[in-house]
Amino acid sequence: MVTFVEMSAAEAKAFLEQFLTHGPERLDALRRRLVADGAAREDELDLGAASLERVWDWAVPRLSWRAGYEPPPLGMPGPRGPAGELEPADELPEWFDARYHDAWRFSAETLWVVDGVARYLAESLVAAVPGARWVVGRSRSKGYVYQNHPVVTGLPLDDVEPVALVLVAAGKALDGRPSSLRDLLEVHAGTRRP
Repeated sequence: MVTFVEMSAAEAKAFLEQFLTHGPERLDALRRRLVADGAAREDELDLGAASLERVWDWAVPRLSWRAGYEPPPLGMPGPRGPAGELEPADELPEWFDARYHDAWRFSAETLWVVDGVARYLAESLVAAVPGARWVVGRSRSKGYVYQNHPVVTGLPLDDVEPVALVLVAAGKALDGRPSSLRDLLEVHAGTRRP
């Protein structure tokens, strides 16, 4: 499994290239699922804000916690680390790291939904903000959590790590709290105040 903090600069660059190579096929698979499930027509999946609502409306009912995981009461810390065995690495998205935003809490199916949705959100940001693009997350700031991760840069506020954004939104949705991809797009594209 990927451990971003341990990657060299060359390994992080190679990972980003591999991640981006899979992008078109993963986006195409997401689009096919949305169309097949009647959640959107192909022409509605244009990377615009309205399409993000359709994508999220389709995704939310497909989200689930890992079998055996019980979320703690709101405001209480949850358990640390995987509860039980995880799937083999080749059955999880290539970015998966159990420590990464407690991603182990989500079912493997959810992690694949997050993968497609995060890529769609990222490409929406790239389409909406001139000059936005994918890069390797790099900062000399102590505590920078996206070191070596694929991030979208060139945004008005700061770089974003789309997988992290969608994992947080997925956790909120599963806890019954409001979450919106359209809001994420508008805030990070600078068309709405945070």
